Amino acid sequence: MRKLTTAFSLLAEGSFAVFFRQIRINARRRQLDRAKGRPFTYCTDLFPFVCVPGLPDSEDAFVSPELDRTELALLCDWLEPGDTFFDVGANLGLYTFCAAHRLGRGSAVLAIEASPVLAKAIRACADVLGLDSIYVEQVAAGDAIKEVVFFSSPSGASTAEQSLNPDPRRAVNYVTQSVHMTTLVEIADRHASAKSPAAIKVDVEGAEPMALRGAPRAWFEPNGPMWIVEMNLSALTRSGSKPEDITAHFPSNSFACWLVPHFPYHGGCELPMRPMQDHETFEDSTFYNFIAIPRSAEWSARHRHIQRHFSAPIFIHP
Repeated sequence: MRKLTTAFSLLAEGSFAVFFRQIRINARRRQLDRAKGRPFTYCTDLFPFVCVPGLPDSEDAFVSPELDRTELALLCDWLEPGDTFFDVGANLGLYTFCAAHRLGRGSAVLAIEASPVLAKAIRACADVLGLDSIYVEQVAAGDAIKEVVFFSSPSGASTAEQSLNPDPRRAVNYVTQSVHMTTLVEIADRHASAKSPAAIKVDVEGAEPMALRGAPRAWFEPNGPMWIVEMNLSALTRSGSKPEDITAHFPSNSFACWLVPHFPYHGGCELPMRPMQDHETFEDSTFYNFIAIPRSAEWSARHRHIQRHFSAPIFIHP
């Protein structure tokens, strides 16, 4: 009865988009119940994916697949068969599988994930989907090669905030374990196809500046890859960093830089992607994805492919 009352209220208010979205969510929750804990495949707007019941983040991605839709569509338009893609902090592998389906055979997708549970899940899902272009590195990406303490989520809990520096209020609920940290330089040296990736996504819960410091310098030049880097201000603060420690790697003469806000503080609809400003205050959303598009004329064809995602012409080749 409560669901019917809510439905009639939404229709009476003219909230048709919210009404139909809630119908889709309810249908997907029923599908989760019918799975009875067994993994199953499904199709997002862009690619096939696997839902792993029991992993809260995997269930959430299935029930509400809207998050990162802008970035994933941008990535699909940027990548071309034969490219190499790095997914640093792969988590469930959303970007990993998006890239693998876009690139096809003969390409390389490197999923870098510190959590043993998630690294194992990515490998298992790749087998289910029949993808043999995915290489999983169960390591933490940083600026040194050493052993570090990683805080993993306990079984059945969300994996979204597990990291090297979790929220101290929740740290007691995490499981500590030693994991190997290495640099993107070292990983690229071990993979012949990874010397010149076309795109890189970095989402390592506040350790993004450290991962960037360990990347090859050539990747920050105008003919380097496209970057998608998460900026979570609270996670950066816990790691002793700030957004400028990320943006400093991407000067405006080498990259066109934009922000995709997520979970705005005022609630309601997501905010549109906007150009990165010189004095950005990061005050309107919980976190952001920072997009850095290399300006080299070598990428001019791809610039045309992705222009539809942006509200203004942004590419001026140096």
